[in-house]
Amino acid sequence: MNNLTLGVAESKPAVKEKPVSNDPDKKATVNPTPEPAEVEHPIIKPVPACFVCKNPGTLHCSRCLNVRYCSKTCQAANWSLHKLLCKSFSELPDRPSPAHLRCIYFPETGRRPEFVYATPMDLDSTKDEFFGGSSIKPMNLAWTIPSHLALGHDITIVHKVNFVIDGSPPNRVLMSIIDDPRQTIWKDWMIGGPRMDIWRGPFLVYGRRDAKEKGEPAETVDLDTSGLKAALEFFRHGVRLPGVGCPRSVDVHPRGCLCCS
Repeated sequence: MNNLTLGVAESKPAVKEKPVSNDPDKKATVNPTPEPAEVEHPIIKPVPACFVCKNPGTLHCSRCLNVRYCSKTCQAANWSLHKLLCKSFSELPDRPSPAHLRCIYFPETGRRPEFVYATPMDLDSTKDEFFGGSSIKPMNLAWTIPSHLALGHDITIVHKVNFVIDGSPPNRVLMSIIDDPRQTIWKDWMIGGPRMDIWRGPFLVYGRRDAKEKGEPAETVDLDTSGLKAALEFFRHGVRLPGVGCPRSVDVHPRGCLCCS
């Protein structure tokens, strides 16, 4: 497990007043700055919250410098999840172009998810680079569960159009990450048991905010290591897919089914 380093708030030195003249032949002069603005108080930035318990996160991961904790106890509680992307985040090269977005990629084979740069709004280039040329489409998620609210934005998952029935193999990365994959609310109606292997082929995840003004395009957002938890909660609970049950739970999915509502 990586060490924690202390995050220190930045501050600026106070501005010194100009001295008053002691020469009796000269008029005494004072700093003309209004009294309330003569001295700048130190600027203290608010401390980001701990990723686990939401107390002030005064410590951060020493490798990726991305996630915050309040204690080593909270770091240990999150390590099994954070370690999956910590190295990938810290070793990601510079952005190829302003059009590229930092995304989380779940390859269909491999051991872990990884950070990649992609241009997900350009479906043609994205399908060639990450989906082997198969037709793809985005699934926009606007949940109100805590992990999504903590991000401050929604997430979008790009997938093969017919990944459930096109013969793609189950995504081994997802199946290896999620603890006890059979303990989910998913049910394959043909077989009758809980299943995780309906997630087939690769998946690409990025952040998204709705447009501020009507008629404007949505804003795309880089993901960091905190985006993994929100993505995994989707894959655990999900939405309705062909031949797969829809949870329709107010606690899990308060806005209803995204695919059929």
